[in-house]
Amino acid sequence: MKNELAKIEKSARGGICNFCKQIVMVEAPEDYSAAEVNDLATEQCQCAEAKKMRQRKERMKKASEWAKERFSENDGQMQLFVLAIMTVFENKFDKITIKVGKETYKIDKDKNGMLRIQHEYKDQRREEF
Repeated sequence: MKNELAKIEKSARGGICNFCKQIVMVEAPEDYSAAEVNDLATEQCQCAEAKKMRQRKERMKKASEWAKERFSENDGQMQLFVLAIMTVFENKFDKITIKVGKETYKIDKDKNGMLRIQHEYKDQRREEF
């Protein structure tokens, strides 16, 4: 696999940042389309919006890693949490609440766009006769 990756011909190409429209020189495989080169340029641009995008992606990655460490892949919980995190992150839902046994998780974003995962554990003991 490494040999295949090493064989990919890359060249310096000018891409246009999707935010500030500046031209950014990037190393891109020759078969990349203009849109793909522009995405690479955006990822490497130093404008404020590109930096914010990178920070949001990093927060998303950390939240997904948290879910992967906390939940089992075998019963689908981990996949559900990663999907819920992505859905809130991409503004498709404002808030998602997931209940697992006595635990409740609320996933949303604060006013600054930071992902929040609130965890609550309720151990209600009731005697019923």
